[in-house]
Amino acid sequence: MSEKDFDKLVKKLRKLGYDRDDEFNSTIEYDTILDTDYNHKALNNMVVISCKLNRVNFDYAAATGAIFKQCDFLNCKMYQPDFEFCNFEDCSLRTEEKIVSSFNNCNFTNVIFDGVFFESCTFTGALFENCVFRNVVIRSSTLENALFENCVFESSNLRNINMDYVHMNNPHINNSIFPFSQIPYIFGFFQYLMSTNDLVLISSEKKQTIAREKYLNDALPLLVDYWKEKSMNRSEFCFPLSNFYIAQKDFSNAIIYLRSGLESAITTHDFRMIKFYCKLIAESNLFDFTTLNRFYDMIKLLGSVSSNTKTELRSFIRNIGEIKSILFHSKKSPSLIIRFRTNLFVKESDKVGVILSKLFSISKMDIDNPNKVETILSENSPLLISLEITGIEINILNLFQLLIQNKCFISNNSCFANLGHINALSSYFPKTYRQINELSDYCLNNDIEIKIVEYILDNCPEANDFGFKPYGCFDVDNANKSNSNLTTLT
Repeated sequence: MSEKDFDKLVKKLRKLGYDRDDEFNSTIEYDTILDTDYNHKALNNMVVISCKLNRVNFDYAAATGAIFKQCDFLNCKMYQPDFEFCNFEDCSLRTEEKIVSSFNNCNFTNVIFDGVFFESCTFTGALFENCVFRNVVIRSSTLENALFENCVFESSNLRNINMDYVHMNNPHINNSIFPFSQIPYIFGFFQYLMSTNDLVLISSEKKQTIAREKYLNDALPLLVDYWKEKSMNRSEFCFPLSNFYIAQKDFSNAIIYLRSGLESAITTHDFRMIKFYCKLIAESNLFDFTTLNRFYDMIKLLGSVSSNTKTELRSFIRNIGEIKSILFHSKKSPSLIIRFRTNLFVKESDKVGVILSKLFSISKMDIDNPNKVETILSENSPLLISLEITGIEINILNLFQLLIQNKCFISNNSCFANLGHINALSSYFPKTYRQINELSDYCLNNDIEIKIVEYILDNCPEANDFGFKPYGCFDVDNANKSNSNLTTLT
């Protein structure tokens, strides 16, 4: 199409209502200073790296899915933009302008908020990890289901916000105000208040505050009596009671109110509350696998009740997967999923058979309780082999060490290439160690290449002690290949 014809096409589209700015450069990086007016602009999937944003106007901008890394925001205007599903990493935000925005499902990692005033904002499902809130005010905003991981609050005011069902993990608070009535609905906050010496202030009447000690010693006993009385007729008060008794390690009372609250939520088809009760149940570690299955069966029964409306059925379908994940995640056995790239093809069935047999035996390990192993063969060209190995965590981690210390399985560009000092553990697992060396020799003698592409250590909390991240990918081009023709061997 000629340039003239293309211009005519654009004019026709504009007359019909097409208003996207497709000339916008969505990637801006490396020490750029921005002072752009993005008012009402479409910035979806914008990527900004290592930039200073000075008085940038984001009013009414559509920035869904944008990525900001190593950026400094200074006095930027943010009145009703859409920042949902955005990532902010290693950033700082300082502004004299009041921020009114949607930040639902955003990820904030290593972000410093300094002197920021948030009003009428939504942070539903947002993640805050290693963030600092300094002289921050958040008012008339909702943070439901947000997660704060290792965050610091200094001289900040969160008095007038909705923190229902927020998760606070390892906070550090100094001279900051939290809402009196919201605390009982925050996951992990009772435990924190009962164990910390931080200067935590609790909102009180007429814009006053009370100390953490007064809240625990004077207010909380009154609240418990109030919730007990209310729970006789209104089951929603079972949640703060359950949360309180779990923090107190009064497990007999916790079980009573957890059961009552969950059963009531199931009866009323309140999937939102079902999820939050399931989260309390799973994190309490009070119920064995059989009891969790009973709870799950009760919830699943909702999907087969003929009186369900279409709305309830849609809600059931939308939520049941997440409910199952919440209930059973902590009960999952530790597992290692490891994927190998080979230079073998389907027609080389003899070699493929030997490799699969040896990998299967290695993965079972020479132990009293052998690991469970599932082998998946992807019929790519060449073949990809995936192992899912489930067992006791220490055995899973030791097996992984044994595998990665053998150069047969390590690509030259692998982050494991320099781990030459890892203990071979040969004296602890002599048969497994010998089998790995035999596989290595077989591959060398037959010109077979078998390299680790990626791995996942699932439900292995001690992996960090071994120096392993939960996930590693060493050959992106091959790891991203997919094929629907899978053969599963168990």
